Amino acid sequence: MRSLPVVLVTLLLVAGCGDDDDDLRGASVTTTSTTSTTSTTATPDPDEVCPGADPVPPAAVDGGPAEIVAAHGALTFAVVDRGASIDVVSPFVVVDCAYEPVSIDGTPALIAIGGSVTHGGGLRCEGDTLTVLSATSEDGRTYETEAVTYELDGATLVEVDRSTSTIDATEDPADLDPYYRLDC
Repeated sequence: MRSLPVVLVTLLLVAGCGDDDDDLRGASVTTTSTTSTTSTTATPDPDEVCPGADPVPPAAVDGGPAEIVAAHGALTFAVVDRGASIDVVSPFVVVDCAYEPVSIDGTPALIAIGGSVTHGGGLRCEGDTLTVLSATSEDGRTYETEAVTYELDGATLVEVDRSTSTIDATEDPADLDPYYRLDC
């Protein structure tokens, strides 16, 4: 089941190349949650690792420099690819004055941000955690959502919580908004 976030991120990436209708609807939420525990290892931020020198920006999928768009603690987030209605963001840590991609289950993390009326991807950082958000809908009214929370262990994201919910998007747009944006 740990590969599910990678599959969901991949599905959002593929789906992001479709409909560009960014009409967000919002809602009431029903949530279920499962929790596990793990230990974390803090990675120093770039200023502590490379005083007076900026690491070379990470590479985008096309080989050019990736656009750094956010930082949270030891993590730096960069847009490494773009779809029709999404940005694909990867987290990085600085190791020996270079950006190293952060992985999930041994694969570099690729997180879709944005989407359309039938799918959305978001990312939220709080304290020592990073939560990957996904929402899908067949009708643009009722969304099945998933929030997978990770903690950083070196250059690996380790799952510590997973919750699912159903959002009725006819009531409050604010409930669906996080599933379409980067908040780190």
